[in-house]
Amino acid sequence: MSCLKISVLLPIAFFCCCDPSLTPASLIEKSIEAHDSSNYWPQLNNRFHMSIKRDGQEDRYFSVLINNPEGIFEYALQQGDSTVTQGVKQGSYYYAINGDSNLSSEAKEKYQLNNGRTLYMKEVYEYLYGIPMKLKDPGTIVDPVLNEETFNGRACWVVKVTYDPSTEGETWYFYVDKETFLLAGYRFYFDESKGDGEFIFVEGYESLSGLKLPKLKKWHWNKDSAYFRTDELLKIE
Repeated sequence: MSCLKISVLLPIAFFCCCDPSLTPASLIEKSIEAHDSSNYWPQLNNRFHMSIKRDGQEDRYFSVLINNPEGIFEYALQQGDSTVTQGVKQGSYYYAINGDSNLSSEAKEKYQLNNGRTLYMKEVYEYLYGIPMKLKDPGTIVDPVLNEETFNGRACWVVKVTYDPSTEGETWYFYVDKETFLLAGYRFYFDESKGDGEFIFVEGYESLSGLKLPKLKKWHWNKDSAYFRTDELLKIE
């Protein structure tokens, strides 16, 4: 994913890795093995029911379908008594409200039903649920230096990943638990020199055919470490 646009409590403190046998590339392989020991991600065809909680706002409930073998993505949001669906199947986009795909231009504008928005949602959710596996995607530039850091109270290896600047790609840091090799969280910057972007604590995992997926993702702003949102995986079908 070369153009993802998604919007520690401890100071950043890196320490050089003292284990010469462990490299960023080999660490990613170990983390992929920990997250997807049965290689289920390429054949994933499941719907994830989720919620987003923000202080002072009504909880948001939605589902995401990721069908990797057939190239299908679908995002269905509960809006009062309505279910608003947007999706893409092998490059063809579709939209519906309560199953009705005959929508007016006003309805599409109201619910942001357009190809750009749908592609954005697809990239966001496939990336966040597909890492660390998606760190093997073409265009991923893995920094050759492996570091160490305490992240959310956990001792972690830190892998830095960048994407082609011509695509306005972000800079990402992935925090891999030293004991389990599972992701403890991640941090990204749109422009690291400005200290913008966000970081996410991962707490708990759900298992699906050997694939371990984040149960809770707690989001904070890089600029002041302020918490602003929790994503929860409620059910998998």
